[in-house]
Amino acid sequence: MTLQKRPRRRPAAPAALAALLTLGMLARPGSAMAGAAAPAMRAATAAEQRSFELFQRQYDPAPGAGPARLVAERPGGKGPWQLSATMETAPRLAMPGVCQLERSVFRHVPQAPDGQPWFADGVALPYVWLAVAGPCVAPARPVRLLQALPPGLVLQLLQENAALLNRARLLFAGNTGCARLRALPFALEALGTGARANGAPTIYTLLYRSERGDLAQVDARYSRAELTAWNVRCPTP
Repeated sequence: MTLQKRPRRRPAAPAALAALLTLGMLARPGSAMAGAAAPAMRAATAAEQRSFELFQRQYDPAPGAGPARLVAERPGGKGPWQLSATMETAPRLAMPGVCQLERSVFRHVPQAPDGQPWFADGVALPYVWLAVAGPCVAPARPVRLLQALPPGLVLQLLQENAALLNRARLLFAGNTGCARLRALPFALEALGTGARANGAPTIYTLLYRSERGDLAQVDARYSRAELTAWNVRCPTP
């Protein structure tokens, strides 16, 4: 999703894991980050809704953007309310076997120095998932595309992510940061590319999140014609 007139925007993070931490560390509704209490949530007030409507009049979303969803959270159930708005394009078949939508998130800053209380939380990102029979319907946890990837590779990574994670669990055991997470169930959170040295094979990054909020990154690369898990890393809570 693009905006005809761009609001303030946070700088994009360079690495895949850093990008996920920047764009996705907020806990999902009804879940908690590792070791933290679930966030308190409430609906936006009428005044908060009007504030975002005024913002939209100045920064009209591109055609295809659906209505904004506003929510206020207190991470850990404490502190001031944090207000955000999410806008998505309609799900569509982006490539054979893969559905896609674009999602933009806007954050509210009540006392912004420039007087503009809303800003875009990074760039709009595409989200993908495996297509099934019938029209594309967004699942509860679509997968972020942090960088552009070839269509066939996106399909392959979505299809093989569970197998890659299972093979990577052996690497978890030998990694100080990941050993404690070895037995946890994870769901795929994002796809991207890793740093590449001159002449080295391209590294493809799969980012996973557990139900309790732990993050794990699996780096994969081709060995002959097969994708194999190459390295893992896990940020400490």
